[in-house]
Amino acid sequence: MAKKLRVTMPDGSKWDVPADLIAKNRAEYYSKRSSDTIYEEEVEFALSDNYELFDWAENNMNWKDVRQFAVEVKAPDEPDYQEGWVNGDKEVVEC
Repeated sequence: MAKKLRVTMPDGSKWDVPADLIAKNRAEYYSKRSSDTIYEEEVEFALSDNYELFDWAENNMNWKDVRQFAVEVKAPDEPDYQEGWVNGDKEVVEC
Protein backbone atom coordinates (compact mmCIF):
# COMPACT_ATOMS: atom_id res chain seq x y z
CA MET A 1 0.00 0.00 0.00
CA ALA A 2 1.37 3.40 -0.98
CA LYS A 3 1.90 6.05 1.67
CA LYS A 4 0.18 9.40 1.11
CA LEU A 5 0.28 12.77 2.78
CA ARG A 6 -3.32 13.92 3.26
CA VAL A 7 -3.89 17.65 3.50
CA THR A 8 -7.11 19.43 4.45
CA MET A 9 -7.53 22.65 2.53
CA PRO A 10 -9.24 25.80 3.85
CA ASP A 11 -12.45 24.91 1.98
CA GLY A 12 -12.63 21.55 3.77
CA SER A 13 -11.53 19.50 0.77
CA LYS A 14 -8.96 16.77 1.41
CA TRP A 15 -6.16 15.85 -0.97
CA ASP A 16 -3.75 12.91 -1.00
CA VAL A 17 -0.21 13.54 -2.23
CA PRO A 18 2.12 10.58 -2.82
CA ALA A 19 4.63 10.51 0.04
CA ASP A 20 7.33 9.20 -2.28
CA LEU A 21 7.05 12.41 -4.33
CA ILE A 22 7.97 14.39 -1.23
CA ALA A 23 10.65 11.91 -0.14
CA LYS A 24 12.26 11.94 -3.60
CA ASN A 25 12.26 15.73 -3.72
CA ARG A 26 14.00 15.80 -0.34
CA ALA A 27 16.48 13.08 -1.29
CA GLU A 28 17.36 14.84 -4.52
CA TYR A 29 18.15 18.02 -2.63
CA TYR A 30 20.37 16.33 -0.03
CA SER A 31 22.13 13.97 -2.43
CA LYS A 32 23.14 16.91 -4.63
CA ARG A 33 24.52 18.82 -1.65
CA SER A 34 26.70 16.03 -0.25
CA SER A 35 28.57 13.22 -1.97
CA ASP A 36 28.18 11.20 1.25
CA THR A 37 24.41 11.20 0.91
CA ILE A 38 22.90 8.24 -0.92
CA TYR A 39 19.68 9.12 -2.74
CA GLU A 40 17.92 5.80 -2.11
CA GLU A 41 18.76 5.88 1.59
CA GLU A 42 17.39 9.40 1.90
CA VAL A 43 14.15 8.37 0.18
CA GLU A 44 13.72 5.46 2.58
CA PHE A 45 14.56 7.63 5.57
CA ALA A 46 11.95 10.25 4.68
CA LEU A 47 9.31 7.59 3.99
CA SER A 48 9.94 6.06 7.40
CA ASP A 49 9.67 9.34 9.31
CA ASN A 50 6.37 11.23 9.08
CA TYR A 51 7.88 14.29 10.71
CA GLU A 52 10.45 14.55 7.89
CA LEU A 53 7.69 14.27 5.27
CA PHE A 54 5.59 16.99 6.92
CA ASP A 55 8.57 19.23 7.51
CA TRP A 56 9.92 18.95 3.99
CA ALA A 57 6.52 19.38 2.34
CA GLU A 58 5.57 22.42 4.44
CA ASN A 59 8.90 24.22 4.33
CA ASN A 60 10.42 23.27 0.98
CA MET A 61 7.62 22.54 -1.46
CA ASN A 62 4.70 24.48 -2.83
CA TRP A 63 1.23 23.37 -3.86
CA LYS A 64 2.21 23.95 -7.50
CA ASP A 65 4.97 21.32 -7.03
CA VAL A 66 2.50 18.60 -6.04
CA ARG A 67 -0.85 19.67 -7.52
CA GLN A 68 -0.63 17.53 -10.65
CA PHE A 69 -0.05 14.43 -8.50
CA ALA A 70 -2.62 15.23 -5.80
CA VAL A 71 -5.90 13.34 -5.71
CA GLU A 72 -8.99 14.90 -4.16
CA VAL A 73 -10.47 12.41 -1.69
CA LYS A 74 -13.11 14.70 -0.18
CA ALA A 75 -14.97 17.48 -1.96
CA PRO A 76 -15.20 20.97 -0.46
CA ASP A 77 -17.71 21.51 2.30
CA GLU A 78 -21.02 23.00 1.28
CA PRO A 79 -21.20 26.53 2.70
CA ASP A 80 -23.67 27.05 5.54
CA TYR A 81 -25.69 29.89 4.05
CA GLN A 82 -28.05 30.06 7.04
CA GLU A 83 -25.06 30.64 9.34
CA GLY A 84 -23.82 33.31 6.95
CA TRP A 85 -27.23 34.94 6.81
CA VAL A 86 -27.58 35.05 10.59
CA ASN A 87 -24.00 35.79 11.64
CA GLY A 88 -22.18 36.93 8.50
CA ASP A 89 -20.73 40.40 8.00
CA LYS A 90 -23.37 42.70 6.60
CA GLU A 91 -23.36 46.14 5.07
CA VAL A 92 -25.84 48.35 3.27
CA VAL A 93 -24.72 49.49 -0.16
CA GLU A 94 -26.32 51.71 -2.74
CA CYS A 95 -26.27 50.37 -6.26
